[in-house]
Amino acid sequence: MALAILKYEGDNNGIKMFTVDAGTNTFYRYAVASEAEVRNGIPGLVGEISQSEIFSAPAPSVFDSSFPLKLPASIFKRGMKYIQLITYKDKSG
Repeated sequence: MALAILKYEGDNNGIKMFTVDAGTNTFYRYAVASEAEVRNGIPGLVGEISQSEIFSAPAPSVFDSSFPLKLPASIFKRGMKYIQLITYKDKSG
């Protein structure tokens, strides 16, 4: 399991757009939460957390491991304003 770079690109008609760089990991899941905090120097989600299933990322090219991620704005309801992406080498996590 590893954390990825997740860059917010904007909102387009109710879709939140991000660019993800997952390195060589080819599976990922996202989680949204109402709060975030730093524990032992590592930021993470706390409070109410909602996680997605594990998805397959596009295969990275030799020099570019980034890909677009488009999520419905509706997942950020009820104060869920923090997002974290976790990547995996295989589907079992």
